[in-house]
Amino acid sequence: MSLIVSGIRLVSTLACIVIALSFALFVIDKAKGGSQSEIGKLGGTTQQKHDRRSAFRRDVDDVNDVLTSPFKGIVKSGSAWAKHIVIALLGFLLWGVVLRFVASWLPARR
Repeated sequence: MSLIVSGIRLVSTLACIVIALSFALFVIDKAKGGSQSEIGKLGGTTQQKHDRRSAFRRDVDDVNDVLTSPFKGIVKSGSAWAKHIVIALLGFLLWGVVLRFVASWLPARR
């Protein structure tokens, strides 16, 4: 396998890991936010939103934003879930499937 093909496959794998990690962190935040929202409703208090993301989370989200930027305008839904799911699936399609397909078409060293 040539160095270029190996590099393309590595980039594809890393991009898919970042997209999956960002989506998983989004799901965790929504789950925590839902429980905190319910607690606030039961207690009669309202909570202000604060950006409590760690530096690691911000970095993962920044890389994910760069990887999925071609798809940001595609989803017109007001649902954050719909946006994240469609954008993650399109990111997997581009970085996971298309990039590996391109790598398989490159000539391998004999």
